[in-house]
Amino acid sequence: MPDLPTDYIAHDSRSSVTAINNANIEINSLRARATALEAGGGGGGGGGFGNGIIVASSQASTADKARAHYVCDGAGDQDQINLAIEDAAVLRANAKTDNTGAADDLGSHWTTTSRQAGKVILLGGRYNISGPILMRTGVWLQGSGFLTELRATTNNGTAVIRLNPQAGLGDGSAAHLTYVSNLWIYGNYGSGGTCKAIDYDMTGSSGGTETRGYPAVNPDSYHYVVDCLITGFAGANRDGVFIHSTGTANNRGNIIRGLQIRDCGRDGISFSSASDSFISECHIGGSVRYGYNISTGNTKVTGCKSFYSVVAGFFFGSGRGTLTGLEAQDDKIGFHFSGVPYVATSLVADSCETGIKASTDRLVMTSFSVFHRGVTRPYPATLTGLQFDSAYADMLILGQVDNSNVTTPISATVPGTRSFMRVSNGTTLVSVGT
Repeated sequence: MPDLPTDYIAHDSRSSVTAINNANIEINSLRARATALEAGGGGGGGGGFGNGIIVASSQASTADKARAHYVCDGAGDQDQINLAIEDAAVLRANAKTDNTGAADDLGSHWTTTSRQAGKVILLGGRYNISGPILMRTGVWLQGSGFLTELRATTNNGTAVIRLNPQAGLGDGSAAHLTYVSNLWIYGNYGSGGTCKAIDYDMTGSSGGTETRGYPAVNPDSYHYVVDCLITGFAGANRDGVFIHSTGTANNRGNIIRGLQIRDCGRDGISFSSASDSFISECHIGGSVRYGYNISTGNTKVTGCKSFYSVVAGFFFGSGRGTLTGLEAQDDKIGFHFSGVPYVATSLVADSCETGIKASTDRLVMTSFSVFHRGVTRPYPATLTGLQFDSAYADMLILGQVDNSNVTTPISATVPGTRSFMRVSNGTTLVSVGT
């Protein structure tokens, strides 16, 4: 056996590991944190909130209620949800006027009353909503799927979900960067009051305070509504998703994706003064006015469908929009273009009374198809395939209209100066070039 150093001291390996761990402050700190979360239910009641603030419905199991931070009683459940949103939010300790500093200075926004978890998790079951749920900046309201039901009950507020003014500012600026996903918002038809499903009003969010707060994305709103079912909002002026403002340019960059919307008393999705937004993969039916009402600029709409809309499946006002891969089926008017300019491709108008209607110039519309299947619901026949209200200028129109079951494949008025059109009307090729 070789000679050992004179200062050698024998150690038990287990004792050595224990000594190292005890000396490692960082490891001990992490252990203490994990122990505290485990003691609180790993994200449930008793103080743990690693995965978000949990809200249980009155129908939840005993086990789910035990792990929730808030438990609803089935009446005015928005009260518990709003407390959870406050618990998840960054509530302002003092109003910071420097938007640059506000972007990274968390300390100025910290309050001991807010756990700042960032997310509210609604467990499955029915939540009876008699007043608005108030979204705060940066908070994600996440359901547990379509069996998480927000049911309007005599709710005559603005909406089931709307924005809350930023706490502590006192200037009326609205919440921004909110996220709603994975739930069912049910309007309850005639028993649900007069509310909309989601109403985000950014009016008044201007003058340098529009989206002030942590995290700052000034001057844009950046709201998300993703993967939701919205049904039963019949009644005057009831929309599925209404994002709007008046006299402000600070309502931009909103993302609407993956919505199933049925039976709205006005519009399925409506945008007004909420530009530079994106709408994709939505399916809307039974709207009393428009399936999609895009009355704002520079909006991208892709991969969406409307059916059984009483006025029009898609209405495009304002302008500078980009449209791709849209279908209108059994709507009064499939596509109505009123804003300028628009670029659209891959449109299908299936069995609408008027397939495509142009009430504007500077429309680029390529690769479209208008046809009628010969069905009688809801319109006996397509009266007009492609309709121009006037001889508009600067038009580029390329597509096809099938004359089967169509009274007038193409209206008598065709594009005017500086326009090019080549459209088959099912019998001949209609060409325009000036």
